[in-house]
Amino acid sequence: MVVFDSPQRARARNRRLVLDVVHSRRGVTRAQLGAIIKLSKTSIKEICDDLIAEGLLEEYQSEPSKRQQGRPALSLRISTTHGCVLGIDVGADKVSARTATLDGDVLAAKEVRTRREKPDKDYLLGLVREAVTSVRQSGPEDSSEFHTIVV
Repeated sequence: MVVFDSPQRARARNRRLVLDVVHSRRGVTRAQLGAIIKLSKTSIKEICDDLIAEGLLEEYQSEPSKRQQGRPALSLRISTTHGCVLGIDVGADKVSARTATLDGDVLAAKEVRTRREKPDKDYLLGLVREAVTSVRQSGPEDSSEFHTIVV
């Protein structure tokens, strides 16, 4: 049986692919991206423009030593200015919270050990609150709003 993607699913998959390639290459031009992913220039432009407008990607000028003759192409990278993410892990014996940039660089981390054999939900929520408050205070100034929160 052949299954065809809807245009929305194909677009979502291509957006994820663009983000994955930009992240793994730590910066890539749109032309390089098109050659790697094998999408049309128009598709690459539309996807990148959308991701830039959403604050997930940003364009930057590469270092002068890496430039060649002519007008230099702008490179793409995961946004360094559009918020951060928060990850919370509630385990059997600890609660951990971490903030990171969209590119995955850890900004702050806090681990709180549970001190009860079978903690109830109110106790665990208190530990989550403690861990999150700690990483917000020791993290970046703009950590009051997280781009994504994962528990």
